[in-house]
Amino acid sequence: MSAVSQVSSVFKKYPLAIICFIIFIACAVLTFTRGAKLAELAAQEESLNSRDRVLKRNVKNAVGLEDDLTRAQTVVDAMRGKLFRREERAANANFFYDMEAPFDVRITQINQQGGGYPLYGEGGIHELKLHSTIVFQIGLTGKIENILSFVHHLKEVDPFIRVANLRLAIGNQNEDAGFLECRLNVVVLSELE
Repeated sequence: MSAVSQVSSVFKKYPLAIICFIIFIACAVLTFTRGAKLAELAAQEESLNSRDRVLKRNVKNAVGLEDDLTRAQTVVDAMRGKLFRREERAANANFFYDMEAPFDVRITQINQQGGGYPLYGEGGIHELKLHSTIVFQIGLTGKIENILSFVHHLKEVDPFIRVANLRLAIGNQNEDAGFLECRLNVVVLSELE
């Protein structure tokens, strides 16, 4: 009996076992030749799955994104309209003078300082990157309740204002009995210089 006829008879007796053995040998050869790539391909698959999850979340969260962008741009435009401009000194001073009559106080002086407030300036603790600040020194006289209403109103008005320092002193009793003198340092958000 020849070798071919022996293999043929074994194949006829155990066809399933022979096919499984051939498949096993093929898989072993493929694993041996591609085994080095297996770890790399597994890492690449995990990276792609991770990116796929992020993209699916982004697609889900992107619903209404254009409307959100439009609303955000509207808010930014409104905010820009409220910012002071350093070069508009008269308009800046008039902003404060316009509050004299409603609060029954008399502004004795307004000085717009040259630089910004150090706390918000370059290297400051709360450094502003998109805006700058203008510092105003304001002197005013009036009754305590009117001064406090004036200061409270500064906090509530449209431009972004912060009272950084407030000093009260008893006014000249001969002329203004019951009136106080007030010195304010006011920090106002302005356009970036």
